[in-house]
Amino acid sequence: MSLLLNTQVNSFVRSSLVYEILGAAIVFVVVLLVLWWKQKNLYSSLRSLPTPSGGHWLLGNAPQLLGSIKEKKYFQLLFDWAKELGSMYVFWVGSKPAVILSDPKLIESTIINN
Repeated sequence: MSLLLNTQVNSFVRSSLVYEILGAAIVFVVVLLVLWWKQKNLYSSLRSLPTPSGGHWLLGNAPQLLGSIKEKKYFQLLFDWAKELGSMYVFWVGSKPAVILSDPKLIESTIINN
């Protein structure tokens, strides 16, 4: 009788542990989805600005920026992007945007109007 009871208890403990792990995984996925959705909507207005090509899906333009810093050509990279993309563009470092304004009149109007 005690062997049967022991087997049932072990089976219950194993199944409840599986449910706990499954529940934790579901909560984790839901939290990640909510954070992703908030991040996506937070910067949705910046999606219309031009952005440099070659960005990584997760790291954004960070690899390009780090490479240019290593070669001491950071400002040259920003200048090249301004020539290619115009006087206002955005690059991404991970999920964080950096808006670049390279025209003095645009900078002045942005400061005065906003």
